[in-house]
Amino acid sequence: MLWLAYARTTQEPGNSLVSYAQYQNIVVGTVNKDTLAFTEQKTYQSDSYMRLPTLACVNGTPVLAWAESAVTDQESVVNPAANTVYTAEFPQRRMA
Repeated sequence: MLWLAYARTTQEPGNSLVSYAQYQNIVVGTVNKDTLAFTEQKTYQSDSYMRLPTLACVNGTPVLAWAESAVTDQESVVNPAANTVYTAEFPQRRMA
């Protein structure tokens, strides 16, 4: 089983970098190796700019990590003043 994580924009941002950042969420799921069909396992949402989703296998357990920061203007998207890193584990879906 292949795990995949990506950042998705939930609304059309137009040409606004701020809108693009404000409507991000993180999607994590699995890809069926035979059909290549993607199955969404979980979506993470926040009022912050969610980005840089990364998946790793830790002792057989898929672990997702991503960064979040507040969005106040375009500069806060390009050069965030502060970041918070979050993680999520999927222990019931162990990797071989």
